[in-house]
Amino acid sequence: MDKVARKIAPAKWAPRSYLPQEAVGADALTGCLRTQTDALSFWACNNDGSSLKDVVLALACRFERPEKMHLVVLEMKALLDSGLEIEKTEGGTIVNDLRGRHRDVVHLSMEALCIIARLIAREVRAAEGHHVFSKAEVLDILCTAVKQGRLSLDALGEKVREGLEKRSADPPHFTA
Repeated sequence: MDKVARKIAPAKWAPRSYLPQEAVGADALTGCLRTQTDALSFWACNNDGSSLKDVVLALACRFERPEKMHLVVLEMKALLDSGLEIEKTEGGTIVNDLRGRHRDVVHLSMEALCIIARLIAREVRAAEGHHVFSKAEVLDILCTAVKQGRLSLDALGEKVREGLEKRSADPPHFTA
């Protein structure tokens, strides 16, 4: 897997009339690039449907309620070529087979975060590296994972479980 993905709020990445065209607004950094211990979380993937659905699954299983999801996909090579460090870390997801796909961009400074912000802005504004999953698609991904035994229905939040039951004619808790 030569790419990484991260959930974003695309409106925060739109050009601002009061800033130069290529500039990134501060809300994008403070709202979408929240770090912990100077590291930023991503999920390793390919730029194909199945791989991106796994990223959605890794993230959505932790939601309090089902919601639409926007992902941005970056080339790992672009991050590395920019002098950033990527470490493989165990992901905080309840889907066991996806934990090993987590990556952190580590040892970040403000300057390094700005490099990431520019890479993300380029992808979002070009729409090539920006992928949208509707609320219904997110629920379908979760439902499939429950039916495949990758995820326990009981491990999901109450509102997510309710969304799955409403969405599915064959609710996952009734399947073998």
